[in-house]
Amino acid sequence: MPAWVAFAIPYIFNIATEKLKNILNLYNLITDRLADIGFSLFIALEGNKETAKEFFLNKYYNWLRIAIHACPAQFFLIYNYDLIKADDDLKRFIQSDPYFSAWWEVITKSFEQNLRTEDLIEFLQHALFNTALSFITAVLELIKNNPTQFAEEIASTILSQINATPASEDTAIANYLSRFKPDKVPKSLPVIPYDILVHLNPILPFASPQIISHIKALYAYSKILHSKPCPQAPRQLLDFLDCDVYINNQYYTTVKLDENDILKVTIPKSELNPLKSHVVTLDYAGIQRHTRIGKLIDLKLTMTAFGFKGWYFCLGETGWQTPFDFTEWEGMAWLSCQFWRDYAYSLLWWEVEHNAVDTPFYVKLKCGARIYEPNQKSKVMVGVREGDTLYLAEIADIPYFMGEPGDVVVYGTFPYPKYVMALYNESRARDEVISGVRLDRHIAWVD
Repeated sequence: MPAWVAFAIPYIFNIATEKLKNILNLYNLITDRLADIGFSLFIALEGNKETAKEFFLNKYYNWLRIAIHACPAQFFLIYNYDLIKADDDLKRFIQSDPYFSAWWEVITKSFEQNLRTEDLIEFLQHALFNTALSFITAVLELIKNNPTQFAEEIASTILSQINATPASEDTAIANYLSRFKPDKVPKSLPVIPYDILVHLNPILPFASPQIISHIKALYAYSKILHSKPCPQAPRQLLDFLDCDVYINNQYYTTVKLDENDILKVTIPKSELNPLKSHVVTLDYAGIQRHTRIGKLIDLKLTMTAFGFKGWYFCLGETGWQTPFDFTEWEGMAWLSCQFWRDYAYSLLWWEVEHNAVDTPFYVKLKCGARIYEPNQKSKVMVGVREGDTLYLAEIADIPYFMGEPGDVVVYGTFPYPKYVMALYNESRARDEVISGVRLDRHIAWVD
């Protein structure tokens, strides 16, 4: 069985609770990355590119360091003390990192001197004081009542560091690791029972065996890749393996490694909706990697015409001069109509040219209408224009007063290449009647 299979350990538990969300997200991320890199090293055995092999070894090493920091390091060393002490590879890995090595000396001394405690707060004060994690001491009282909050704080910090530079995880990891200096390790740390460690980080029993297995795999790969001649995986196996490509979780195509052991996928622009971002997934022998392709173009709306309709004596103002960009506009456009008999209406309309074709998009209108009278209706309308004739359909109510406009959001596929949107208000009364509409903001966007 290939080595990478042995260490692609499946998820063996399911904790359905929001309070462990960050812990589980980080655990899953680390599990995925270690499995991916292990498989990449397996593939690298077939190639002759030494730089690629060293790249993956270094990446493996750094992700293992992140995995130990997620425990965090002092927890991991206490929890696995006997195993590390008895295994040369594990001890060599710990001592290769100055920060881990400094903790190892402190914890070894504590075990040898039987320096122990069962007081959670005392332990955390020693474990965190004057370290890169000292910020957690601000919530010690919260941790005392909810121990898993400690692991959530650690997980949240690591995830936010990685998410800060999504285009380069390697940079994010390097930045995070640089915070941990050996001179920030305390001189002593009392050893705490394992069950309390697990209350502080419930993932520790699951993460520890994976980390240890991957450390052993790291050194096994290192010995193979640095030995001459290098054992080669059968080319027939690599030729047999397929890589399925998915776009937004929909199957797109299947590709194979080329002669340089590289997976190449070409997706014509015509296959993608240019107004939306897309998630491309490569599924190679069960190992999945995802990447997001950004929008090829931005949604653009251009006002090409506008006008008023009303009954009977009307006043209005827009300040609009066509054509102009109407994708995001803020100002004030209004119309008010007054009649001394039983009926009056106001219609403010604008025609828009857009590039969305058949892609649905959102339009948010900050608008209001004259709705003081009980017998009235106020609507947002959409349709088309043919010459001087408007063909409009009611699509949303306007529930806001003309003097206190609010947001109305509409969503859908709009007539292409041009459509008309309008604000409509009508009023009925026995005596003098006033109708009116107002638009303060117009914003459009695609998911």
